[in-house]
Amino acid sequence: MKTHIEIVSVDDDERRRLSASAETQARELADQHPEGERRFSVLLRPAGDQSFEARLSLRLPERTISVTARNEDAAGALASGFDLMTAELANVEDHRGRAGRRRTALALREAADDLERQVRADDRRAFEHAIRPRLDLLRRQARRELLLYELEGRIDRSSIAVDGVVDDVVLRAWERGLERPADSHLDLWLLEQLHQVIDERTRENRLGFVDGDDDEDSLREAWWPLPDDDAIEDLLGEGDGEEIDEMGRRWRAMPKVSRRAAALHLLDGY
Repeated sequence: MKTHIEIVSVDDDERRRLSASAETQARELADQHPEGERRFSVLLRPAGDQSFEARLSLRLPERTISVTARNEDAAGALASGFDLMTAELANVEDHRGRAGRRRTALALREAADDLERQVRADDRRAFEHAIRPRLDLLRRQARRELLLYELEGRIDRSSIAVDGVVDDVVLRAWERGLERPADSHLDLWLLEQLHQVIDERTRENRLGFVDGDDDEDSLREAWWPLPDDDAIEDLLGEGDGEEIDEMGRRWRAMPKVSRRAAALHLLDGY
């Protein structure tokens, strides 16, 4: 970032102090917009009525933001100027956020319309190409949901594949594409199809116990992964066999909602 600071009609010590302060604050604000070239200029000068005027300008790639502040002393004018610039930058971020959300919503509507056109045209290849940008979201969510079911001891990791779930969701989206409500959010509708697929798959592949209805041995068999699978140990941390057993017992004693919340924290940092 390039900065230009000009301070007029103050003594040398005050000029150096205000210049250093302005340089630091300018860089802190400009760093909030790291993309592209940035220029920050500060002009602090007497206003002609025994006050000082601070003019600040930040040039960003897409716009230039300028503010002016007055105060009876130089430091106060400079501080007021940076306060105004901070507020203006917050407005820019808010505008960017709204614009980004509008662009996202428009892109989703266009994607939904494109998928519906391919379904109506009975063009399966074009449909699969159009839905491709949504697949990463579906894979992430499928992986998370399946791992939660595994941590709850309801399925074996090898029994349900993430890609198989996603393939089923794509098939349902193709078969039910014309049933999607016109005002529904495309990604949420796809996730709804995913949850239905996972629910059906887990009912078919569940390990056969219900919380609170089985003895310790069956719970342990359902909880622990296959001998060559160390996912649980990785999540619970290092420790000897007894410590891992104890952590497993404490985990199983937690309510289902608490286990899911803890697993999400461990897996995704929620």
